[in-house]
Amino acid sequence: MKYTIVLLLDDHDMIASRFSADENFEVIATTDNGNEGIRIIRERKPDAVICDLILKEADGLTVLENAKGSQTKFIVYSAFDSDDIIRRACRKGAAMYLIKPLAPEILIERVKDVLSGSNENTVTNVADKDDSAAELRISNVFLSAGIPPHIKGFSFLRTGVKLAMNKPEILCNITKELYPKIAESYDTSPSKVERAIRHAIEVAWNRGRIENLNSIFGVNFYTSGDKPTNGEFIALVADRLIQEKRMGKW
Repeated sequence: MKYTIVLLLDDHDMIASRFSADENFEVIATTDNGNEGIRIIRERKPDAVICDLILKEADGLTVLENAKGSQTKFIVYSAFDSDDIIRRACRKGAAMYLIKPLAPEILIERVKDVLSGSNENTVTNVADKDDSAAELRISNVFLSAGIPPHIKGFSFLRTGVKLAMNKPEILCNITKELYPKIAESYDTSPSKVERAIRHAIEVAWNRGRIENLNSIFGVNFYTSGDKPTNGEFIALVADRLIQEKRMGKW
């Protein structure tokens, strides 16, 4: 008998394909909408739910709150590394809290652990602590800029900034190296990565959060009519975070 699972994640497509390829699982639904997730869980009663904290309409903590008393096992899979958030998630019923990013194979094994009854109420920080801190700081920058966390460009940009922080020279080969590496991580194409990142930047500028970005960078780099290229934006964020890390700010 296969375990039935529901994925409440903004990047569920790639993860869904990996779980579906495992003979132990059947993915019965995917969504990045918290309210829709609550409805699906009530109707389908899955064995397990893998849930992000940042979702449309209702966040992951709200989903956990609404699922209290159910037999479904909840695995929170989030970039947030805050001790307070982790405690709140566990109090609300999370059987395991996994910190992004995580190789799909490890994610699958941790879900099997939960469903087999081992390692419950556990925080698993397989990712390096610095990597988790970078994820959180990058996400905060994008949220301040007005980039919605549920759109693909948010995740693609976050991965791009991390790659640029670890290997700055990758920005010299955006089309041939950066986009393909991001695409490989999300099982998509480099052209889709490029378009999604462009869309995310345009959304931020249309929302008029330019002053927030300028305050992050420390100078007035941009105006409402002066949008950066994908590479310029990634380079600026990466450079700023590298400086912050050297100064011990995270």
